[in-house]
Amino acid sequence: MNILGNFKTMLSEGDGNLSSKRVVGFLAFICCAIALFVDQFTGHKVTPDLFNAMMWIVVGSLGITGVEKFAKK
Repeated sequence: MNILGNFKTMLSEGDGNLSSKRVVGFLAFICCAIALFVDQFTGHKVTPDLFNAMMWIVVGSLGITGVEKFAKK
């Protein structure tokens, strides 16, 4: 399986459709990773409030998706 197929599988629900919560959480995670890289290796400083907001989006969206797997249906 190729890399794009793996990403689609990771971001999809059990029925094969993409989960919007997982997509938003993954994109927010990528933004946080880029912000940390920029903050660490360049002269630009990332605003802590903006970073914390993106972090809470990641925690909220991916956390809800994780809890849904264990919740009673």
